[in-house]
Amino acid sequence: MSSKADINRLGDALRDAALNNEMLNVEALVNYRHSFWDAEHKVAYKLATEVGGAFTSRTKSTESIVAKLIREPTMRLSRIQDIVGFRYVVSDLNEQESLCGLIQSTFPEAKIKDRRIEPQHGYRAIHLTVMEAGKRVEIQIRTRLQHLWAQYSEMLADRAGHELKYGGGHEKVKRFLEDISEKTHARDLELIRQGVTLNAQQVHDEFKAMLPVADTPVN
Repeated sequence: MSSKADINRLGDALRDAALNNEMLNVEALVNYRHSFWDAEHKVAYKLATEVGGAFTSRTKSTESIVAKLIREPTMRLSRIQDIVGFRYVVSDLNEQESLCGLIQSTFPEAKIKDRRIEPQHGYRAIHLTVMEAGKRVEIQIRTRLQHLWAQYSEMLADRAGHELKYGGGHEKVKRFLEDISEKTHARDLELIRQGVTLNAQQVHDEFKAMLPVADTPVN
């Protein structure tokens, strides 16, 4: 895809096709995602050699891309910042801050979105967007509790409707998720004040205790 105009035309075509229940040009979208490979590999190399730590790669699905284009009618495909990216899950808020600083040192032009104090529909994390090889790549940093909340939110969205992730859905369910998010954030802050670091199993058990008896966030 040679130009931003071509990319945006593809996005418009995907949106129109989805709204009219027509066949999506999935092949063209796959090719667009492939155009991020060079940037993705370069960012991964810098993270591995200059930042360190364990991270996973993530690619935005066709369903998620099309849903975003429909949900935000003025959104252009070329402006979606998380086509490809990486995710760190760290032990606590201190490690989250430290890692964010290391990534900023490696990518000085990184743009930061801190969703911890002002969460998005309960979602908390630090997101950094970096430019590499002319492409935007997103790097997420979550604490273990933030990550478990995000997993649990995804599970509820599968049951109650994916609009739940974007501020839609049943008000009672939204309030419940926001309440759990507040509890996890309060616990993250409390652990820092206490100078305590929990292992992954301990965090899992604490998060599970915040939920209704019938629900579990992960197996």
